[in-house]
Amino acid sequence: ELHGHEEVVLAAVTQNGHAMRHASEHLRCDPRFALEAVKRNSYAMECLSPDLRGNYEFVLQAVQNGCSLDCVPARLRVWMEGRQVLLDRMRAAIDNQDLLALREVIKDAVAHKLPESDLFEPRSALKKLVKYNEVTSLWEALTTPPGGGAPPTKLIRGSWLLQLADQGGRLPRRQDLPADAVWDADELIADAEEYDAGRHRQMHKIVAVSYCWLRPEHPDPYGEQLKTMGELVRSVLADLGPGVDLAIFLDYCSVFQEPRNEPETAVFRESLKYVDLWYAHKKTQVWVLDICPDTCSLPPDLGGGAEAPVLPYDARGWPRFERNIAELLACEGGAGESILLINEEAKTQLLGEEKLSWLDVLNSFKAEQDPPAVPAIFHDALAEKTFANQSDLEVLQELYAVTFDEVMSSTRNLVYCDLGWGDQAATALANSVQACVLLTSIELEGNDIADDGCAAIFAAFTRCSNLAYVTLRSNRISDAGAKHIAMNLPECQSMEALDLSFNKIGNAGAADIAAMFEAAAHPALQELRLNNNAVGADLKLRLKQAVAPMKGLKKLMT
Repeated sequence: ELHGHEEVVLAAVTQNGHAMRHASEHLRCDPRFALEAVKRNSYAMECLSPDLRGNYEFVLQAVQNGCSLDCVPARLRVWMEGRQVLLDRMRAAIDNQDLLALREVIKDAVAHKLPESDLFEPRSALKKLVKYNEVTSLWEALTTPPGGGAPPTKLIRGSWLLQLADQGGRLPRRQDLPADAVWDADELIADAEEYDAGRHRQMHKIVAVSYCWLRPEHPDPYGEQLKTMGELVRSVLADLGPGVDLAIFLDYCSVFQEPRNEPETAVFRESLKYVDLWYAHKKTQVWVLDICPDTCSLPPDLGGGAEAPVLPYDARGWPRFERNIAELLACEGGAGESILLINEEAKTQLLGEEKLSWLDVLNSFKAEQDPPAVPAIFHDALAEKTFANQSDLEVLQELYAVTFDEVMSSTRNLVYCDLGWGDQAATALANSVQACVLLTSIELEGNDIADDGCAAIFAAFTRCSNLAYVTLRSNRISDAGAKHIAMNLPECQSMEALDLSFNKIGNAGAADIAAMFEAAAHPALQELRLNNNAVGADLKLRLKQAVAPMKGLKKLMT
């Protein structure tokens, strides 16, 4: 009986760890008791059941509670050493926010049988890094939750939406959608995986629609906006070719609407956690329909009634939020590719007798783009907009701040070319770019940035420790801007290539840049382009002499 008495055995083990061999089989197999025993005396580990001594998680827990590694089986000592190497790699990958390294070390950690507790932080970091950049991050919003029930979001088949528009139909609530209108999440996931595996047919394209509700009872009572969407769908499907469809996020059809029962209300609240994803994600295209009639009535089957005034798109809070977060990553390929602006003129063309090709749509309906707004600026602008539920203001302000931080902190490349941005836009961009802690390159070619804007953005670049490539070709930077560059470039320690060609820099600006190099060689710069400015022959020679000691500089174009 004493062999199975916990207090007696623990007292004996405290004196001599090998006393554990005299404990009952039950105690030597009990993880709870065994953990307490090895905590009191490491040598008790040598007398536990083979199953416990070979259990990775138990041995790890025992060591973390003070058990000596000398008492751990040799095979698990090797495992423990490998685990520590993997933990160090994980920490480095997380700290550096290195996506490729993080993926690789998680794969190695799973193969090494690290416990889930070790994988939680790196998996969370990976999820944050890919959230707005890889299509896999969209699937969570579309899949049935572990506890069962409805998925937070449903995406609508573009082909079904086109058919409904051609029939003169009206959008149904999510609760009333026919089965053939909705994408099955597994079908979209399989389609993406097959494409990644090398299939030639394109993936189904994901689109988010930002539009105005014309009445609280129904966003589009007479199907007028549906007709416009239908023509966009027709055009893009013709371009994508056979077998490819659209998966469309359209709030009235994609999330549960009033009246909602209790389970639907719970799912609706969950869907709000993902609403930013559809507009901010790099892999989605956003259609902005800012067309609104001045007034709108209801047809008899929706209750009828008199005409009611309709607020324009720009006066509303939700549409403003949707468009702003869509612009955060719109630089990837240009806003004309990722954001389409459908105004009255565009609507007239779309609904005309002559159907537009998708290329015509992309070329004709490019959205003008503003620099990403920092949360404080956006919060003030949003407060001036109108909400059906005023409580939504605070919700969207908070959501924008979170989205801004997640998007900008995971962004490595920014491309804002040929947007007509001047000093005011450059200053706004400077405020935002400081949040881009991983930024490695930024392209601002073909804008209208002059000296004040140049001063602002180069001051911001000193805060971007990974920034290596900057293109400011074809702007209006002159000598005063070059002076600011010379003041700040030494602090841009990772800068490898700087393109200032086709600006207005003269001898004074070139002299400031030359003096900077004469004072100290830049540690990383490999390429500097100053060609097609207004630099004289003597200053060109001085620049070449100033950079001559810089062994890493491979190209200087003056």
